[in-house]
Amino acid sequence: MAKIKSISIQNFKFFANETTINLDSKHLLLYGENGSGKSSIYWSIYTLLEAANKENPDDVKKYFEATNDENLLNINLSQGQANTRKSEISVELDDGNSHTLSLADTSVLGITAIQESNWASDFINYRHLLNISYFNHSQEIDLFPYFRYTILPYVKFGTTSIYKEGDQVDTINANEITEYIFNKIGPPQTGTSGVGDNHYPERGSADYTHFDTAFKSCKTELQKLLTYINTEGNPILQDELGYDITFKLTLKDAKYKLNKRSYKPPSFRVILTIPKYEGHTGKINKAQSFLNEAKLTAIALAIRLAVLKKTLVTNAGASLKVLVLDDLMISLDMSNREKILDLLMNKYQHSYQILLMTHDRSFFEDAKFHISSNYGNDDERDNEWQLLEMYQAKSEDGFPIPYITKHRSPIQKAYYYFNEHVDYNACGNNLRSALEEHFVNFLPQKYIPAKKKKRTLGSLLEKATEYFDYVGFIKDSLTKLERYKSRSLNPTSHYNPKSNFYKNELQDIFEIYETLNRISNKPLVDTDEVISFTVVTEEGDNYTYNFKLQDDICIYDKQDGSNPDILLIDKRSYVLVSYAKNGGQPTVRDVNENDHTLQELYDLTLQNIRDNIHQSPIVEADIKKVIINSDGITLETLIASY
Repeated sequence: MAKIKSISIQNFKFFANETTINLDSKHLLLYGENGSGKSSIYWSIYTLLEAANKENPDDVKKYFEATNDENLLNINLSQGQANTRKSEISVELDDGNSHTLSLADTSVLGITAIQESNWASDFINYRHLLNISYFNHSQEIDLFPYFRYTILPYVKFGTTSIYKEGDQVDTINANEITEYIFNKIGPPQTGTSGVGDNHYPERGSADYTHFDTAFKSCKTELQKLLTYINTEGNPILQDELGYDITFKLTLKDAKYKLNKRSYKPPSFRVILTIPKYEGHTGKINKAQSFLNEAKLTAIALAIRLAVLKKTLVTNAGASLKVLVLDDLMISLDMSNREKILDLLMNKYQHSYQILLMTHDRSFFEDAKFHISSNYGNDDERDNEWQLLEMYQAKSEDGFPIPYITKHRSPIQKAYYYFNEHVDYNACGNNLRSALEEHFVNFLPQKYIPAKKKKRTLGSLLEKATEYFDYVGFIKDSLTKLERYKSRSLNPTSHYNPKSNFYKNELQDIFEIYETLNRISNKPLVDTDEVISFTVVTEEGDNYTYNFKLQDDICIYDKQDGSNPDILLIDKRSYVLVSYAKNGGQPTVRDVNENDHTLQELYDLTLQNIRDNIHQSPIVEADIKKVIINSDGITLETLIASY
């Protein structure tokens, strides 16, 4: 599959000067502050790919002509002058092909490979998704206009014969077919009266039958598309996005009216209804008034992802497939943002080149963390993902221009300002941020302040000290940091930043950071995994108990010369899901056991056998040998092989 190596933009929307965005054939995660030109990247790729499906060069040139009201030229440049920079979009692919679009170069029009790529790709922004919310309470939710302009351009229908510029042609382009039917001009006026003037075809004529066949084909294909979306979109909404909602898209139509002298186009409506909601049937008549924005957005997204599934199948041979998402998550809550990120990583990143863009710094960090969790380290991530940041800068002439730079983590910035572009103040500030980031990612959730503004180095050090005492980690690094946080790591009291003493302190803090990163507390058995143990009684029976973990069983590497091990004093919650006697049919249960160590859980189970089954359990001494994971491996073996 081909991928975009670079995008060059000049005198187009926010981009005045020629600017090249290097993707290096990778996926893109881009943070762009408001007004930085992030969406101009979205529209530049969209405009170039869309141009391939245009037949008339004027339909594309209008975006680059200074005298055209629909131009997309940069508003800060004096257009139409001899020295005005040329308006141009260029894309370089890693298969050796490059494509350019400008006033003078419309050579992409009609290129089959780009047409296929346009059909195989998708462009989704939050405005598209919010269209579903823009209905009054008294209105039906009619999505046909939304389909017409944001979905049908990427869909193929069955082969249909239409008139195009006076000629009959066969096409599978859903957009062409739909526009032909809904064109207010109507079918070609090929009929001839006795006095020689043209008129619309009469019923029974070949041209009338031709148009009627095209209408019926369009209606049939649209109905097939809606059936596909209903069938495929609801599992996406329910299983992948986690909403107990069933939506239904229904096609309602009024046939065209055609006689010799007049033509009235047909009326199509795609009506959205909610037959089922959280176990209730037929309770929601006006989804726009009952469902909140997040739920409506999720429905719109499920519709788009169902279409994406269809286009991926019908355009499997396309060389370039891009999925461009601009502020897609803006109206989704955090849990559903996580689900979308899971979908991108697990379902789409192997089929598309993903360009994920956001103006939300918090979401950018969450997405970066989520993406990184799928790789062993940042280097592996950076082999497949390009992380960029985008800001508004000023040109030499004083007008705003985009400034694009590689994303660096706080620790990367700290090393940069320490070694390459020496600025010890900036180094200290970024080291502080790096340490705060480390503790937020390292400490268990209950030790992290709920409010982000309270996650300062001072408060995190207090919580880290408490946690280190609990686990038994060596606290020397924390003690040193406590001294440094009021000097080298205090952004308001940087003293004599050029001195060797200050430089040496920063060097010490780098070593502390590396020491802290070698200490680990990683899951040995994950949340939601089932653990089991079997109890044998003196009476000769055995009882096997299966518990689902509500928290991880962690293994700790203290970096003190001891071997990594679990902490027997760790408490967590469990759910008893089943138990069985002597290997028989399991009895299903749903009993919560809260805030117990593994040993306490085992002891409580033994006591239950004594009290309720009235047998005498044989007590095993080593809990690590007793408990097994879902693969039947004991904790002792898991620890030894870590």
